[in-house]
Amino acid sequence: MSKFKATIITHKGQSRIAVSFENKPELRQRFKKLRGAKWSASKKT
Repeated sequence: MSKFKATIITHKGQSRIAVSFENKPELRQRFKKLRGAKWSASKKT
């Protein structure tokens, strides 16, 4: 079972939820399918 952590952050002046998890391809694909999911290259989340 994989673990992940959700944290409220401020990104570009807006509140966002950052989700941290193991760098596994299957987890990335599952999170990318969530409606409204966006990725931050600067925050690495």
